[in-house]
Amino acid sequence: MTKPNRLKGISELLKFMKLEKFQKLDNFHIFKFEEHPEQMGAEFHAITEDIFEISISKNWDITIGVDDKEFKTNKNHLSFIPPGKEVYIREHEVVGKNLGYMIFYTSDFLRFTPSFYSMIKRFPYYNIHHAPVYGLNNENYVFYNMYMERIYEAFQQLNKDNVEMIRAYLTILLFQTKNLLALNVLQESKYSRAEEITFEFEQLLKSTPHKNQKLSYYASKLNISDVYLSECIKKATGSSAKQLLTEYIIHEAKYLLSESSQILDAISIQLGFKETSNFINFFKKNSGLTPNQFRKSING
Repeated sequence: MTKPNRLKGISELLKFMKLEKFQKLDNFHIFKFEEHPEQMGAEFHAITEDIFEISISKNWDITIGVDDKEFKTNKNHLSFIPPGKEVYIREHEVVGKNLGYMIFYTSDFLRFTPSFYSMIKRFPYYNIHHAPVYGLNNENYVFYNMYMERIYEAFQQLNKDNVEMIRAYLTILLFQTKNLLALNVLQESKYSRAEEITFEFEQLLKSTPHKNQKLSYYASKLNISDVYLSECIKKATGSSAKQLLTEYIIHEAKYLLSESSQILDAISIQLGFKETSNFINFFKKNSGLTPNQFRKSING
């Protein structure tokens, strides 16, 4: 397989998909599959650096690959893909009409989630590593399709009021999905034990305020051994548990440095470092900048 195209921003993505003439906003786009049969018949292989994706489909026989995982689906499905994932889509056969929709948006489109990490932390289906695809029963398909239709209709008649309507509909969709997951209504199309453990580990990392803990701390919270935790994460992601832990600490540190005016001592304590100097060294080792240098680059 060829290397994926690395895309940044809605404009680059739509140009890659040959849909640039339909662009209306810099931070949001929705398209209906049946309106673009040529584009949906082509293979898609890309990494979107700053774009969150949501798709719902029906009667679409496709192979979906996310990073090194691949599966086929010809049933109703719903997917959530965060920025930075390598996505591959290959169509096999289309049956009927009303196939579905795909939404692309950046975090600044929703005002209550101004950054990548604020989205990741708030919604359990958006993770750094685990990108879920859910099978939908008919009732849930009707719900998601209804809101996709409303968003699509508002987008076709775009004005300032309709942009606010789109934000409202998308917000409902995101939070209702969070509720359905909490009620165990949505089930992943493919869910191995290793992927389940990885999902639980990422949720635990997001909810733990003092993240800089030993791996055994997290393993005990999941009622498994740290060796088994490491094996599952390696199998599911190709990365080590320590690498995932480091990624989440760095992302939260960058979030706190950019979204708050807290001093380094306070941020260090919040992340679980006993000494501020340890936090500074950890941050520089894993980001290439000191915390103050990073904060100055953001302000600049």
